[in-house]
Amino acid sequence: MTYGTVNADLRAALVDLLTIRGVTAQLTPAYKDPARALEKAEERAALAQRYRTAVWTYVHRLATIAAPEEFLTPAWWPMRQLGARTAPVRREDGEFAGPSTAELGTRQPIPILEAWRRAAVAAVVGAERDALGMDDRLDVGHRLVLARDVADVALAIAILDHRYRHVPGWTPVDGPVHDKRRDYRDAAAIVAAWAGAQAPYEGYAVDRFGWRPAARPAATDQRDPVERALVALRNAAIYLGRETPSARAMARILELTRQVTVHTQRLAGPFDYLPGLVLRGRELVLAEMVKVFEERINGSLGRGDRVVAELTSTANALNSTTEVTDDQRDRLLRAGDVVRTAIGKRLAAGAEGFVYCVEVGRQLDPIPHGGVHRSMPLYGEITDETCPLLLEAAKEMQVVVAPAKPDDALIESRRVLSEAIWLGTLGSGVQARTSGAVRATAEPGVAAVSV
Repeated sequence: MTYGTVNADLRAALVDLLTIRGVTAQLTPAYKDPARALEKAEERAALAQRYRTAVWTYVHRLATIAAPEEFLTPAWWPMRQLGARTAPVRREDGEFAGPSTAELGTRQPIPILEAWRRAAVAAVVGAERDALGMDDRLDVGHRLVLARDVADVALAIAILDHRYRHVPGWTPVDGPVHDKRRDYRDAAAIVAAWAGAQAPYEGYAVDRFGWRPAARPAATDQRDPVERALVALRNAAIYLGRETPSARAMARILELTRQVTVHTQRLAGPFDYLPGLVLRGRELVLAEMVKVFEERINGSLGRGDRVVAELTSTANALNSTTEVTDDQRDRLLRAGDVVRTAIGKRLAAGAEGFVYCVEVGRQLDPIPHGGVHRSMPLYGEITDETCPLLLEAAKEMQVVVAPAKPDDALIESRRVLSEAIWLGTLGSGVQARTSGAVRATAEPGVAAVSV
């Protein structure tokens, strides 16, 4: 099931809801007892509103994908506002008033409730298949497609809320009391017009970044060494996304990726500053994490020999190459970043019995002779026993190493820790989105690195 399929199902259900007239009459049964009829109408309205909450929660998740925190330019402010105002309203017990599994799976005899159920099912499927997984791979055009969908659905909900205003027990999605701070209608209208005019893709080109089958490794038989290296790096990232290699294989993948980056720098020639360039400090942090993984977390499990062989062959071929285009250079550097991202996430997800987290805050400034001044404060549980290599490298690089504050050493969940994993991509121009020094967790069985 793809993102486009889910949205087609959701839109079809909303279209059916928009074509239904006389909603109050449909939700109110023809009982002779007015009190019983009112009670039944309120029950049906409550069920429809639980279905609506599932749709609204899905819309909010898509809104946060379409306009992430680093999209701070004024053009994206309406989308950011819409994302904030589509946050579902919690009940008094702190939970969302969403439908139960039985309510989602049971067909409703009343057409209006069945249409709401279909919309909720599509939204729940979309949320469970997790469109958030495509966040890092969307360009601005794809985000505009998401923004347009979010605005369209938000406006449809606004229209339905207005039609249902006389239904007994019906509460608008922005709360029982109209609050201008939560009024999403104007923001949705602005976003719908803006995204619809600018989105460069027809239909659902974003599907290829969504829920299609996982990518498969490709053969490394290209004549061009640069293209072969690109395929090998892509295969390595795919493998790391599926399995945990042995610590030895992981160390070799990391080293070979570094060699590819070094060869790319050699081919690129002299330059003053290249945004997104992965520096030595980042390599050292990951190398230290691999060492911890091997020594303390039984890192002998797993394989990865084929990936290592491919990268070894391509790195050797790239070493003998004498020229590279600017596009190939950028793609190689970006592919190296992707592999390092995969290694960091694999270390975070696959480690057991050891809690370790390092955040590297990077400030890169060009200096006159063409180098890069490194000012990288490292924070974490760093001691001579746990991180001897890291401390030695820090001294050589004149890096400030500071201990963690006790109140910063704990965060409430693994989800927050996972979100703190940040590995920049070429040309992104964004800084780490986490605030504070250390991101660690009290939950056993979690290890993470954010560089």
